[in-house]
Amino acid sequence: GGLTKADRELIIVATSSHNKCLYCVVSHSALHRVYSKKPTLSDQVIVNYQIADLTPRERAMLDFAMAVCRCDTITDEHFL
Repeated sequence: GGLTKADRELIIVATSSHNKCLYCVVSHSALHRVYSKKPTLSDQVIVNYQIADLTPRERAMLDFAMAVCRCDTITDEHFL
């Protein structure tokens, strides 16, 4: 399936947090709260997405997005 609006905002929250862009973190976490109806998830992702209360789908999505953001090597495992 495709990405929802909430998915897109969560990716932006995680990558913006990594890039230390406070403006983006604040604005996109607010949008994520609106789209997802999960008021604390974006805050958890800001602190540390790896221990956030994510679904398996959200975790895979953020693992891939963060690998790209950090310029890590993308492997076949990212697509399983």
